[in-house]
Amino acid sequence: MATRKDQLDAFNFARRRMVANLVVPTATGSDEGAPRPVKTFATSIILSAIAVAAVAVIGVFKPAAPSGWQSGLAVDESTGAAYIYTKSNNQLHSVYNITSARLILGSNFAKYDVPDSTINSSGITIGAPVGILGAPEDVPSASSMTLTQWSLCQNEKNPSDQTQPGGATYLQVGYGPSEQTPTWTTNSHQGLIVHDSQNEVYLIAGDYKYDIGNSDQEPTTVTDLLTGLNLDQSWTGGDGFWVSDAWLSVFSPGDRITFPTLAGGFGEAVTDSHAVSGHVGDNGANPGGGGSVQTDDGLLELNPFAYDLFLENPTVHNATAIDSSNLTPSDIANANPHGNPNPSTEFKADTYGSTWPTASLSLTGTDTTQGDTQNLCVGYDGTYDDGSSVPHLTTWTSATLPYGGVGGQFGLDQSGANNEANNVLVRPGYGLVALRINGNYGSGGQEYLIEDSDYRYALVTVQNAATSGSQASTSSAKTLLGYQGVNDEQVPNAWVNLIQGGATLNPTSAGMTPGSGQ
Repeated sequence: MATRKDQLDAFNFARRRMVANLVVPTATGSDEGAPRPVKTFATSIILSAIAVAAVAVIGVFKPAAPSGWQSGLAVDESTGAAYIYTKSNNQLHSVYNITSARLILGSNFAKYDVPDSTINSSGITIGAPVGILGAPEDVPSASSMTLTQWSLCQNEKNPSDQTQPGGATYLQVGYGPSEQTPTWTTNSHQGLIVHDSQNEVYLIAGDYKYDIGNSDQEPTTVTDLLTGLNLDQSWTGGDGFWVSDAWLSVFSPGDRITFPTLAGGFGEAVTDSHAVSGHVGDNGANPGGGGSVQTDDGLLELNPFAYDLFLENPTVHNATAIDSSNLTPSDIANANPHGNPNPSTEFKADTYGSTWPTASLSLTGTDTTQGDTQNLCVGYDGTYDDGSSVPHLTTWTSATLPYGGVGGQFGLDQSGANNEANNVLVRPGYGLVALRINGNYGSGGQEYLIEDSDYRYALVTVQNAATSGSQASTSSAKTLLGYQGVNDEQVPNAWVNLIQGGATLNPTSAGMTPGSGQ
């Protein structure tokens, strides 16, 4: 068996032979005769190759930090913690959420996976954390800021008697009625009778809510008015769906429903030779719908809605009926040689509404035990009616919510105070920039980010003062988040209030340590 010395001699011989053949081959296959510089060069080549291989192996197990990581969001590969680097003091600051990082970095925002060894190296100091507490963990991309449909549903607590108080309101942004669900708008000639927890009764029609009265304090008047709204149904003051103040708040207030009452002279003789009837208050149905009332100033034409209410006024019951054959368009024109009388001057103040519906309505509110009326819903799609002064609303009833079921594990539960919804759900992965408006469409207001954390976050623009090295400028939270190309969605104040407020997204605050003032 070869000794240790024999093995070493054999290895040295083989090494010299290999080197000599690679570098300066000789007839003997040995490096003994090779020139001294050649020997040195050969040794360097081998050592360099070994060094390169070693570096490659180390690189596999200990990767270097990516180029440019100090200018973006550095994410610790080991812990997932996110940091912002400040060059001025060579410090890394952990950031509370990605949204704050976007507000700090703006267009320079980029994520870099950085080895833990780099972040915790002796040359870099870990400073105080920065960011906005309560901001979203992250925000949707600009291409996902597309939501326009809002749906607010009142779920009745007691399906067998939906006049009873209780139940919850569900706000769902990005969801609407199914294609099979019948919906009502201003032109649908449909209405809902509802009442709040104080038994104040309202007519819901189109974009408006119309106060009718309190069924506890004036039951007879409310019953008579409900009958006047729909002569084909039997009403009582306690009829109608129970709804919350939050649900009612999204409707524009219309003129109070009451009996149109002539300003004076009811029953007195009319002496005008053009009069169709002999006494003030005499009335009849027009052949084309609605009716006409004799006044001192001529024949007053009323639309079907107002005429039905006029007929239910107890003071009108003794009036003489005018035959419809005497109320053709030509008859009315002949009776008004000086122009048609105006309801606003012929009726007492506050007894005729200019915002009232014009057509007779088919009302829902007497049978409040049907399964398909367990949810009373109203929708807003970002458009306005009446010369951009009134939000365009759609109403419908349904056995289900637009998304999910009552009591399901979805959305954010809220207290329901201050006209907030009891539950808010924003379509996951999507959002919008909402412009809160208090007046007409396009009137301007506060911008909010609304996304699937189900809060609303005020977007702030700050003024940056000029310094010795820079000019005065502005920093817009909307722009820094990447939404400069996203159009604001015009959202009425009442709808914005349904969502509870989250943190204010202020670019200055994003780069500060909370509570430190710096």
